[in-house]
Amino acid sequence: MEAQAERSNGSKTLSAWKKRREHHNVTLDSGMEVDIIFLDLGKLIQGDAVPKELQQVALQQSLAPGEAVRKIFEQVEKGDTEETLKLAQQLDDLDKWMVSESVVKPKLTREDVDELPPGDVEMLCDIIGRRRKTDAKGVFLGVVPLDLFATFRDLHQGVEEEGHPAGLDPECAACVEGVERLSDLGVGAL
Repeated sequence: MEAQAERSNGSKTLSAWKKRREHHNVTLDSGMEVDIIFLDLGKLIQGDAVPKELQQVALQQSLAPGEAVRKIFEQVEKGDTEETLKLAQQLDDLDKWMVSESVVKPKLTREDVDELPPGDVEMLCDIIGRRRKTDAKGVFLGVVPLDLFATFRDLHQGVEEEGHPAGLDPECAACVEGVERLSDLGVGAL
């Protein structure tokens, strides 16, 4: 009954909003489908959920994303291999811990993550870190901006539509250009 009420209200309820952090059937590079939730690293740090050995690098990533990677590059330039390797390992451990906490189905342990295909782990890190908005099939994890599809309408203005088949026409210059533009935006196969 509550789900029906949420649908009739256009899902404008607090419970519907809270569920937006969940994403089901996310397809990874290997073809595996998983269910994930988005985590808030800052809240995890405040709640002492982050393992002690990862708290420093987690705090750094939370306050200044990308700063640790910049620091690694600086250390490499200076030839400081020992500190570079230590920081790189901490970042890798943090990423893998975040993956184990974010994937809810199938449930993973931190050790499980080491045995997963590296491409899947990298994709999950990008999704969880909000650096990627689509899964391997090109499905948006969130709302698809409708203006992405305005391209086809815009490109077909002034094009004689009589005789144009339904859908994409590989002989139509406007259709071909529209597909190329969308493909450049990374929305996946149409």
